[in-house]
Amino acid sequence: MAQIYTDIPLDFTADMVLRGQGADPAVVRVRRPVLVDLAEKAIDVGAGLVSPAVIHDTFSVSKDKQTGIFLNGIYALAGELISEQLDGADRIALAIVTIGSALEEKIHQAGHDGDMALSLALDGLANAAVDMLSFWYCQKIEQQAEAAGQSSTIAFSPGMLGWSVEQGQPQVFAALQPDPQLVRLLPSGMMLPRKSASMAIGLGGQIQRGGKPCKFCSMNSMCSYHQALETP
Repeated sequence: MAQIYTDIPLDFTADMVLRGQGADPAVVRVRRPVLVDLAEKAIDVGAGLVSPAVIHDTFSVSKDKQTGIFLNGIYALAGELISEQLDGADRIALAIVTIGSALEEKIHQAGHDGDMALSLALDGLANAAVDMLSFWYCQKIEQQAEAAGQSSTIAFSPGMLGWSVEQGQPQVFAALQPDPQLVRLLPSGMMLPRKSASMAIGLGGQIQRGGKPCKFCSMNSMCSYHQALETP
């Protein structure tokens, strides 16, 4: 049965909010310092509305050349990305992270009230919260793997190249079976609350460790951050 972590400390900074909006904090502080003030306001208004939850379980892995990977011998985990990157895993950790619906409602309310600048800043805060939860979970799994003398892969999420949302999300939800009051999956593959993320991490003694998620992101060809990283 999946575990649920909720007591997760989240401390926000204005730079986190700006990155959550897709901005470079250093550039913003020079060119548009007013956005830094908005980021601080978003933290004051919205941080208390974040209700973090991580639904998680770790599964044993069995493999079949024709049908692929099975978790605990029951739940299929399929996709080109999964087959290539998690084939050597002894266990696979699955997680869904979510921040609840209160902050999303505040984002929509600010937009409805005509304060689009605040709405965008709150959206950046929400994105930052999801990123922080994902990072917290990845660190936790990495530490557990190291304590067991094993390694862990990077986190792979539905929507990456070779593991579509339509394919991956139902697989993760089928295995974790989260309480729909916490998070639910729509037929489109979208999760509600919208500010949620799901992932799979391979664990074992003979797996490929490291790598960068950007390599597998479907947006990498048009992402300014990815292009900057690739520039010599």
